[in-house]
Amino acid sequence: MIPVQLRGRTVLALHPDHASEQLAKELADHLAHATRVGTVVLYNPLDGESRPHPEP
Repeated sequence: MIPVQLRGRTVLALHPDHASEQLAKELADHLAHATRVGTVVLYNPLDGESRPHPEP
Protein backbone atom coordinates (compact mmCIF):
# COMPACT_ATOMS: atom_id res chain seq x y z
CA MET A 1 0.00 0.00 0.00
CA ILE A 2 1.33 3.42 -0.96
CA PRO A 3 -0.26 6.88 -0.95
CA VAL A 4 -0.52 8.50 -4.40
CA GLN A 5 -1.25 12.18 -5.05
CA LEU A 6 -3.75 12.65 -7.90
CA ARG A 7 -5.13 16.03 -8.99
CA GLY A 8 -5.25 17.53 -5.52
CA ARG A 9 -6.28 14.42 -3.64
CA THR A 10 -4.49 11.50 -2.06
CA VAL A 11 -5.48 7.91 -2.74
CA LEU A 12 -4.12 4.65 -1.40
CA ALA A 13 -2.80 2.25 -4.02
CA LEU A 14 -3.15 -1.42 -3.10
CA HIS A 15 -1.88 -4.38 -5.08
CA PRO A 16 -4.94 -6.43 -6.10
CA ASP A 17 -3.18 -9.72 -5.32
CA HIS A 18 -2.46 -8.63 -1.75
CA ALA A 19 -5.62 -6.79 -0.66
CA SER A 20 -9.30 -7.46 -1.05
CA GLU A 21 -11.86 -4.92 -2.25
CA GLN A 22 -13.34 -4.99 1.25
CA LEU A 23 -9.97 -4.04 2.78
CA ALA A 24 -9.56 -1.21 0.27
CA LYS A 25 -13.02 0.14 1.10
CA GLU A 26 -12.44 -0.11 4.85
CA LEU A 27 -9.09 1.69 4.60
CA ALA A 28 -10.68 4.45 2.51
CA ASP A 29 -13.54 4.78 5.04
CA HIS A 30 -11.10 4.99 7.97
CA LEU A 31 -8.93 7.58 6.22
CA ALA A 32 -11.99 9.68 5.28
CA HIS A 33 -13.25 9.55 8.88
CA ALA A 34 -9.83 10.46 10.32
CA THR A 35 -9.60 13.40 7.91
CA ARG A 36 -13.11 14.64 8.80
CA VAL A 37 -12.54 14.58 12.57
CA GLY A 38 -9.06 16.10 12.32
CA THR A 39 -7.02 13.07 13.39
CA VAL A 40 -5.25 13.11 10.01
CA VAL A 41 -4.27 16.24 8.14
CA LEU A 42 -3.42 15.68 4.49
CA TYR A 43 -0.24 17.45 3.44
CA ASN A 44 1.25 17.91 -0.01
CA PRO A 45 4.91 19.03 0.16
CA LEU A 46 4.74 20.03 -3.52
CA ASP A 47 2.20 22.82 -2.94
CA GLY A 48 4.82 25.15 -1.46
CA GLU A 49 3.29 25.33 1.99
CA SER A 50 5.41 24.60 5.00
CA ARG A 51 4.00 23.01 8.09
CA PRO A 52 5.09 23.69 11.66
CA HIS A 53 7.60 21.31 13.19
CA PRO A 54 7.31 20.26 16.85
CA GLU A 55 9.78 21.65 19.35
CA PRO A 56 12.54 19.15 20.31
